[in-house]
Amino acid sequence: MLFSSPPASLCLEGTLPEVVEALRATIEREARFAWEAPEPALYMTPDGRLAGGEEYEPSDLEAAGFRALVTRYNESFPRAHQLLAGLTPPTVAAVWREAYRPDPEATVLISERHAAAGATSAVYAVYPSGWPVEYTVANVARAVLDALDGAAYPCALLYDAASSSIRLDIELPRYNLCVTASDTYGEPAPAIHVIGKDGRNYGTPNVGPARRRRPGTGGASVSEGIIDRIRAADTVVR
Repeated sequence: MLFSSPPASLCLEGTLPEVVEALRATIEREARFAWEAPEPALYMTPDGRLAGGEEYEPSDLEAAGFRALVTRYNESFPRAHQLLAGLTPPTVAAVWREAYRPDPEATVLISERHAAAGATSAVYAVYPSGWPVEYTVANVARAVLDALDGAAYPCALLYDAASSSIRLDIELPRYNLCVTASDTYGEPAPAIHVIGKDGRNYGTPNVGPARRRRPGTGGASVSEGIIDRIRAADTVVR
C-alpha cells in the first residue's frame, strides 16, 4: 500500500496557555472532517483509496487510517493489518472484495484531515457512527488549562500527529503533572499522573472511573473528569 503522510507533529515548551493555544491552532490547520457511510458501500480502489459509494469521492489513507479500518473489520481480516499494508493496492482491493463481510444495516464514520494547507485530505481514523469527532486532544489540553485556572505554568508538549496523541508535562510549585491522551478509537481515556519533584509517580487521583468519549456525548464528560482529577491532585502527594 501507498499511504499519505500525516500532518507535522508538534514539540514545544512554554507557558501552559501558549502551549494549549499552539495545539489548538495545529489541530485547526488539519481541517479535520468526517463522513458517514453504509458499511456495505465501503471498498478499496485499485489505486489504494477508500471509497464509500457514489455519494463520495474515494479518499487517500494515512497508515493509521488504514490500520483503523482493517482493525475495525477484524472479523473479515483477522490480524491482517501488517500483511495487507505490505501488499500492492490492486491486491488489497482484490482481497477486500473477496473477504469483506459488512453488516448490511450498519454505518461507519470516516474521519479525514489535511497534512498541510492545499494538500489532499486523507483518512486518519475510523469510528462508530455518532462518535464525537469534534472532541480532540486539543480539548483535553484546554480542560487541563481550565482545571489550573489559566495559570501560566511552565510546560512541555509533544503532539504526535501520526497517532493523534499528546503528552503534556506541567511544572507546578509542589509537584508536576503528566497528561496523556489520544484521539485513536480504542485507546485508553486521558490519563493524569502526579509526579513528585523527586521524580516519584504518585499515580492518578481517584475521583471515580476514567471518563471516555461515548457516541452522542460530545466529549464534555471527558473534560469534567480531567478537571476533577487535576483539582484532586493535592490529595495524592504526601
